Amino acid sequence: MTQNSVPFTEILWARIGSIFDKILSHPFIEALGEGSLQLELFQFYIIQDALYLRDFARTLSINLNSG
Repeated sequence: MTQNSVPFTEILWARIGSIFDKILSHPFIEALGEGSLQLELFQFYIIQDALYLRDFARTLSINLNSG
């Protein structure tokens, strides 16, 4: 890396900065960080995440075993 070159990660952060800001300002994320997220919403999220991860793992397993 030369003295004038910009680190790759700095380039990436510059490109996604506005998207990252939107993620951090999402009401769900803000409430989670503040500790004010309703328990029912958190439970719903956890269940949806578990269902997604289960099916994602199944998909990876199918693709890995089919080759």
